[in-house]
Amino acid sequence: MSCIRIKSRVDKLYKRDLYTSSKIEDIVAQHITEYDMKSAGLSLIKEYSLLPADRIKELESFPKSIMVREIGLIMRDNKEFNKKLSRAFSMMRKQFFKENDLNSENVLSIKKDAVYVIGKTCAHTKFGEVEFVPKNKYTSYHKFGNIGMYYRSWTDTLDIKGISDEKLVDHEKYMIALLKKIFKLIETNEHKALVRLVKDFIMHYKDLDAQLGFYRELNSDSVFTLNQNSNVSDHYLIGLENIDESMIGSINISYNYLNFIVPIVQRYYFTR
Repeated sequence: MSCIRIKSRVDKLYKRDLYTSSKIEDIVAQHITEYDMKSAGLSLIKEYSLLPADRIKELESFPKSIMVREIGLIMRDNKEFNKKLSRAFSMMRKQFFKENDLNSENVLSIKKDAVYVIGKTCAHTKFGEVEFVPKNKYTSYHKFGNIGMYYRSWTDTLDIKGISDEKLVDHEKYMIALLKKIFKLIETNEHKALVRLVKDFIMHYKDLDAQLGFYRELNSDSVFTLNQNSNVSDHYLIGLENIDESMIGSINISYNYLNFIVPIVQRYYFTR
């Protein structure tokens, strides 16, 4: 009975528009490939004939940005079409899963028109009008709460899901740069260097001796949080340009430490 229930959950994974494995907190030195449904909206409309032929032809004639906007308007105004398109995404993912023999063991995440596959090259990627293309490749994955981090060692690139690109800009020289160094050392199994790097950072961080940008919270708000007894005005939370080094003592420094550094120590400091 247990095996049947597990298989049922796996078989229905393709129905999820948004999914990230809750069981996986990290993947190290393995290939992770993001397979992206190329021009998903239009290609699904064509494959399943979701609109009249003349309307499809009209959509094809538009520049991509206008075409995407037009499909969005149709979805807004036509609930039946919206349901059919949503079902089409699920049906196409089902084909992709079936033909490539994918299950919960090798699917890390689903983002509606994209599937993140662990340690496997998918040979079947073309299904009529729809094509899954390998958009991004990664060598490690690290999960911290609802934030997923995808690292690519050969380009030293870190893609972070759960925080907007606009917010991430303020972290590039600080927490992002540090995390890339850490993930690289974890991949290459340089444990002594990893321990030195983390211990040194913790010392400077706790002594308020790190650069100011390290204390900006790496989350969707991306602000500095003040201690409750601080006399600093709330407007200083808006951005780095409104705060200086003299105010570090007024900042609550716990967020990045508890949400990123502590989990890294727990996962790798003593165990690897």
